[in-house]
Amino acid sequence: MAARRVFTDNGYDGAGLREIAGVAGVNVALINRYFGSKDGLFKAAIIEHLHLEEIFDGEMNTLGQRIADYFLAHPVKKEGYDPTLAILRSTSSEHSVRVISEALEATFNDVLASRFPDIDPKTRRAKTGLLVSVMLGYDMMRRVFKISALGEDTSNEVRSLLAQNIQSIVDAKI
Repeated sequence: MAARRVFTDNGYDGAGLREIAGVAGVNVALINRYFGSKDGLFKAAIIEHLHLEEIFDGEMNTLGQRIADYFLAHPVKKEGYDPTLAILRSTSSEHSVRVISEALEATFNDVLASRFPDIDPKTRRAKTGLLVSVMLGYDMMRRVFKISALGEDTSNEVRSLLAQNIQSIVDAKI
């Protein structure tokens, strides 16, 4: 999708609807018709395209392992759509940060609410924030800063440490 590539290359603020429409070969009015706004397009192209809900299918006592497997199964790309880069390059304004944080929190809170129905909302939000922080932090160190120990290394040590770290957040009794 043209929007994914333009948001990855330019971030939210640097991506213009006319540019996206031009790359897609459509009239800019179609973007507003189908997505309502640039915010709606960003959410559909980047946030909803992450399909993070799929990670949460299964038992919660293996969530850390599924998340580690998910990240290590997606190699760092040299070019093209990269959701982590799209998100990071979109943090240049308060507006785009609000769009991103609201979308990520809603995605995780909705999923965790159904998986942790007995946890109070405040605790669920804390778990959500920590899970997003660890996941995005790991992916950023791997994709943006290209930390060699995290890069293309799919060793059992990296996988196991990441899985344990995430699982400790899931299992924490706060």
